[in-house]
Amino acid sequence: MCVYKGIPYAAPPVGDLRFRPPQPVARRTGTLKADDGSRVCPQFRDDTSEQYPDKRQVYADEDCLTLNIWAPRNDGRERPVIVFIHGGAARFGTANEPRYAGDRLASKGDAVVVTLNYRLGVLGWTELGGMDSAYAGSGNNGLRDQMMALTWG
Repeated sequence: MCVYKGIPYAAPPVGDLRFRPPQPVARRTGTLKADDGSRVCPQFRDDTSEQYPDKRQVYADEDCLTLNIWAPRNDGRERPVIVFIHGGAARFGTANEPRYAGDRLASKGDAVVVTLNYRLGVLGWTELGGMDSAYAGSGNNGLRDQMMALTWG
């Protein structure tokens, strides 16, 4: 099984990109060490319905537009791709919840499994276009993040 965690699929939505649509990630010249599945988009911990990869009570890493991939070893065959987008009422959750690990589904289903993070709460779903046209559509940035991840690659 090949496992890749924490692969950026969009530029970090920080600074001038906060509240803006996701932008393509910069082309990488070196090797990405894709073994860190700890990024969680900003949110307060909700232990009643979510499982988190660690014990933090508040998550504040806005550079969180990452995805994880589980794939059977490459034997040259094409396989179906299953993309799982976590729930959480657009306020909670992460692709890095232990229960969303795609290893079993990838091996049993002979498929490639992808999970992804997207902006939550005020950062992903607040419409600011009335204040400045540069932010038009910002109320759908969480959905735009998901669309960017689906077209990544």
